[in-house]
Amino acid sequence: MYGLHVGLRGLSSSIDEQIRGKERIVAAQKEAIVDEARENRVRELQVRELDQKIELLVKAKISLKEVLATTDPFLNEQHHTHATKESGMTPEELNTYGKFISFLRHEPEALALMTRKIENTNAGRFIEILIFYIFGDHYDRIEENLLLSVCQRVLKHEFEECEQRGSFMRGNSTFSNLLTQYARRPHGISLLRSCLSPVFEKLLSDGKNNEVVPSKVYVQYVNEYEQRTGESLAWDKDANEEDILKKQEIASLIETRVQSVIFYANTVLENIFASVSRIPFGIRWICATLWSMSKDRWGDITAKERYSLVGGFIFLRFIGPALVTPSAMGLLDQKPGPNVQRTLVLIQKIIQNLSNGVLFGSKETAMAPFNAYLVECEPKLHNFFDELVDVGTLEERIQMDKFLALGSTEKILTFRMNDVFFLHALFLALSADSKNETFVPIRELLPNLRSEVSRKDNVHIQLPVSFRKPTDGRIDKFGEVEQSFDELKSQLISLLRTVSPLDHGGADETVASLEAYLAALRCTAIERGERGVSVEIAMILEQSSALLEADGWEEFSKGLFLNQGHSEFVEEGSATPLAVISELLQQHVHDREGLVLRMAREEEMLQEVLHEIGQQRKMLVRRIDSYRAYLDNVRKESYKKKSDKKSRRTAVNSVKYSHSQLEEKGVIISSSMAGDVKKHLMFEFVRQSEGGYFEVRASYRGLSVMKMELNFEDLLERQHQNKTQLEIRDIVLNVNKVLFLLNKKFVLEE
Repeated sequence: MYGLHVGLRGLSSSIDEQIRGKERIVAAQKEAIVDEARENRVRELQVRELDQKIELLVKAKISLKEVLATTDPFLNEQHHTHATKESGMTPEELNTYGKFISFLRHEPEALALMTRKIENTNAGRFIEILIFYIFGDHYDRIEENLLLSVCQRVLKHEFEECEQRGSFMRGNSTFSNLLTQYARRPHGISLLRSCLSPVFEKLLSDGKNNEVVPSKVYVQYVNEYEQRTGESLAWDKDANEEDILKKQEIASLIETRVQSVIFYANTVLENIFASVSRIPFGIRWICATLWSMSKDRWGDITAKERYSLVGGFIFLRFIGPALVTPSAMGLLDQKPGPNVQRTLVLIQKIIQNLSNGVLFGSKETAMAPFNAYLVECEPKLHNFFDELVDVGTLEERIQMDKFLALGSTEKILTFRMNDVFFLHALFLALSADSKNETFVPIRELLPNLRSEVSRKDNVHIQLPVSFRKPTDGRIDKFGEVEQSFDELKSQLISLLRTVSPLDHGGADETVASLEAYLAALRCTAIERGERGVSVEIAMILEQSSALLEADGWEEFSKGLFLNQGHSEFVEEGSATPLAVISELLQQHVHDREGLVLRMAREEEMLQEVLHEIGQQRKMLVRRIDSYRAYLDNVRKESYKKKSDKKSRRTAVNSVKYSHSQLEEKGVIISSSMAGDVKKHLMFEFVRQSEGGYFEVRASYRGLSVMKMELNFEDLLERQHQNKTQLEIRDIVLNVNKVLFLLNKKFVLEE
C-alpha cells in the first residue's frame, strides 16, 4: 500500500490534463462520426432515389416536373441539417415518446418481433431507423451490444424456423438485410476501404479487359483484329467453345487473363485475411453466432457447411456488395468502366465459390481454370474463419454494460417525426398479438396514434432517452451504490494525495490491505495530533463498511472487476469497497502513461474513420452535383423548346372517359357494377399539384359516387414487379394500360 500512496502523491498533473484532453477529443470525434454517418446515409438514399427518377425521366415515363417535385428540396441543400421548424408536439408527448424509444432500446424482444413480422415494403425503412436512429451512436459500446441483442434473437428465431440448411440466409429477407446494413456502419466501411481501395486503384489504372468466357473473348478478338487491320479474319464466327480453345491466340489470351484475375482476387483475400484483428467485434460476433447456432440447430452439420454459413455473411453480405458496386457504397465516386466492372464480378465469383467450398462445374465451364486456385486457397480461408469466430460472448459484454451505464441517466436522440409515428403504428400492430406481458405497460403509456405528416412538415424532434430500462426499479439501487462508491473513491484519493505516507520499512510488508494501511495511517495521525486527518480516515472506513452492506454492492463490484479484466476476483466473492478502489487505483497509477498512448492510438484511428467518412461524403456530394447540373440542363432545354413553339397550349390537367371507353382500351379489366350503371358511369383523371399523383373521380349521371388516388411511381413499381392488375373497390385495372393512358394524356402532352 505504501507504493500506491507514494504513486498517488507523485502523479503528474500534466498527465491528468493530457488524459482529460484526449477524452474530450475522442468524445468529439465519436460524435462527429455518428453525425456524418447519419448524414451520408441520407445522401445515399437520396442518390438512390435520384438514380431511379432520372432513369424514368430518360425513358420519358415521368415528367421533369415530377422529378423536381421530389428532388428539388434535396438538390438545393448544400448540406443536410436538422430542421428548426416546430413539430407541434407537446412536451408531454415528447417525453412519452422518449420513454417509448427507451423501452424499445432495452427490450430486444420487441425490436426482434418487429424485424421478424414487418412487411417487406416497410423493412428497409425500419432497418434504417433501427441502425441509424434507435442505435445511431455507432461508437457507444452499450448501444452496440443492445443492437446485437436484437440480432441475436432474430438469428435464433431464423435458425428455429429454417428446415433446409442450404437455404439459410440465402434470400433477401428483413433478417438478412438487417445483418447487411449492420455491417455497413462506419467501422465496416472503413475496413472495406482499407482492404479494397488498393485493388480499385490498381484496376482503374490498368483498365485492361479480363474477360475469360471463350465465346466472348473470341468475338472481341475477331472484332478488334478487323478494326485494327481493316481485313477480315477467316475464322468461323459460329465456332463452339471446344474449337475456340484450339486457337492458340485465344487460349494464350485467356490464360493471361486468368492469372490477372487471380492476382487481383488474391490481393483482396490477403488484405482481408491480414485484417482479421481489425474487423469490428459485432461483425465477428455475428460470424461466431452463425458458427455456434448452426451446430445447435443441426447436430450433424459438417465443418465445411458451417464455414459456408460464415462465408455467406462475411463475404456475400459484407464484402461482396462493396466489391461489385463500390460506387453505391461510397468507395468510388463513379461507376467503374465495363472492363473494371467485369473483373470485379469475376473476383466476386471466385470469392463466393471459395466461401461456399464449391468448385466451378459444368454450369460455368469458363471459370474452371480458377479451380486450382480455389483448392490452394481453401486452407487459408478456413484458418481465417477459425480466427474470425474466436471472439468473446455477447453475454459477457452485456454483463459489463450494466455497470458502465450506471453513471449515466439519459441522452438526447434525434428522430424524424414520421419515423417515430411509424414505429408507434408498427409496435401497436405487432404487439397486439404478442403474449409478452412486458409490452402492455408501454402500449397503455403511448398517446393516440398520429398520421404521418407531409415531407415538408417532417421535422426532426429530440427525445430524452434513458440508459436504463424504464420499468426496472432495481437499477436505481445500483445508481445509489455507484454514487456512494464514487464519493468514497474521491475522498480517498484526496486524502492520500495530501497526507504523508507511512515510514517505509519492513513493517509495510504486513500492511496488505488498504483498510489496514488506513488504520495504521490513522494511528500515526493521532500520534501527531492531526485530528482532522484522523476523523477523515474514520469516516472513509465507516463509509466503506456501510457500502459493503448496501443492497446491490456485490453485483456492482463484480461488474467493475469484470470491466477491468479481473475475473479472478469475481470467483472469490464480494470484495470490500476499499479493496475494489485499491485495485483500480493501482492499475491507474501504473497505467496512466499507457492510457495516454492508447487514447492517442484511438484518436488516430477515429481520425482515419472520419477521413474515410469525409471521402464518402465528397463522393456522394459530387454525384449530387452532377445530378443538379444534369437537371438544370434539362430545365433549360425544356424551357427553350416551349419558348420556340409558335402556338402555346395549356397543359392537360384532366381527361374524361366513359366506363365503356376504358373497357375498350383495356384499362378496365373487369368490374362488378350492374350493366345499367356502367352505361352512365364516367371517369375523370385529374392531375394533382403534387408530382406523380392523380385522382380518379367516378360519377353516375353527374353525381359523384367514388374517388380513388393513383401514384405514378407506385404503378411503375407494380409494373417492375410484374403485378399487372390493380384492384380498387369494384374495379380491376390493367396497370400497363393505366400507365400508357397517363403517359399519353399527361406526360407526353407536355
